[in-house]
Amino acid sequence: MRYVRVTGTKLRQDPRGNFHLQLAEIEAAGEELAANQPVSTSSSIEGSGWKRTAATDGVRNSALGYSMGWSSLKSPTAVANEWITVDLQGPSLISQVRLTPRTDGVNTGLGFPVDFTVQVSADNTTWTTVADEYGYARAGAAARTFSFAQTKARYVKITGTRLGADQFGDHYLQLGEIGVS
Repeated sequence: MRYVRVTGTKLRQDPRGNFHLQLAEIEAAGEELAANQPVSTSSSIEGSGWKRTAATDGVRNSALGYSMGWSSLKSPTAVANEWITVDLQGPSLISQVRLTPRTDGVNTGLGFPVDFTVQVSADNTTWTTVADEYGYARAGAAARTFSFAQTKARYVKITGTRLGADQFGDHYLQLGEIGVS
């Protein structure tokens, strides 16, 4: 969203008989803060439709060879410590993180973490956990929303500590898209 317009169609009269549209402040809620923002990762496949920048490119539908999203490198076991961090480029008030799984047909939801945390930080050093998930079932195509008390943060980090297997039995942390608002 680039523009917001407020149009007054029926105005109240002030004590002098004049009509005005007066606002102290306008706030656009629900803005997607992660769109096209830079990410850093513990590891990354950079090919075959997978790449770091695809985690925040706004494409939510995986298409082989186009945009699958982001994938860590293969882990030999389910127990891992793979992470992705989104830099919002400045302090932002946030209260939701949405994680969209990969959505490519029968592989939909593969690579979505089983055990993971969602953390926020003002300085990319000190982290606060806002969601802590264990035993998360294989995701469907819909984004998973994690809501929390509104907080000011610049960075959002998702860390997978136990990964699900893909169709070949290999373990990855894979996300089709990350959204923050």
